[in-house]
Amino acid sequence: MICNQQFRFIYEVDPFGLIFLERENNMDSKRNWDILLIGGASGSGKTSISRPLTRHYGVDLVRVDDFQVLLDTMTTPESHPAIHYWRTHPNWMDEGVDAAVKHLIDVGKILMPGLNAIINDHIEENIPMILEGDFILPQLAASFPHPQVKSIFI
Repeated sequence: MICNQQFRFIYEVDPFGLIFLERENNMDSKRNWDILLIGGASGSGKTSISRPLTRHYGVDLVRVDDFQVLLDTMTTPESHPAIHYWRTHPNWMDEGVDAAVKHLIDVGKILMPGLNAIINDHIEENIPMILEGDFILPQLAASFPHPQVKSIFI
């Protein structure tokens, strides 16, 4: 997201590069998407963008982090070590950025089939939503040939 005091722009990332999506000051209620995926690193502003967009468009906000919490509760570290990594490695920050990114990608790969099913269900049921979270991988966004699925990575 590129901001200044006069305008706030939101850009969509697709396989060909950055594409202008909307200027916030001039947003109307028309959507060119049914499913909007917002991915990016923790603290990058995904939620800050998601909340006003869900209010503006009147669509559901689904947080991918909730699925990680659900799986953390329903599985064990032995059966799903990647899901439990942050809880079982209290000093994970000492391993460095590369290790943290690797574990985020590992969890994203585990969640991908379930997220794919949720997205397809929302498409079939015609229920628009914004799906937001650290674990949304570019591969997930690229796997949808549907023009109604758009993605933003921050």
